[in-house]
Amino acid sequence: MGSGMDGMALAKKIRQHDPETAIAFVSNYDEFVFDGYDVNAIDYILKPLTVAKLKHLIEKVAGQTQPKLLAL
Repeated sequence: MGSGMDGMALAKKIRQHDPETAIAFVSNYDEFVFDGYDVNAIDYILKPLTVAKLKHLIEKVAGQTQPKLLAL
């Protein structure tokens, strides 16, 4: 990330200020997958990031953040 802070540390700072922000990790390292639960991450995607993985993530975030339409 270039600032001396890793993604998990940044996610923890975000959570301190906003418990609702959707957080997803895209990483080469599978050993940190379970750490994502500590910050209630919506997903942890292992690289390579493909169009299909990105589309699934966007749909997942939209499904949790967009207002639900009520069936009449």
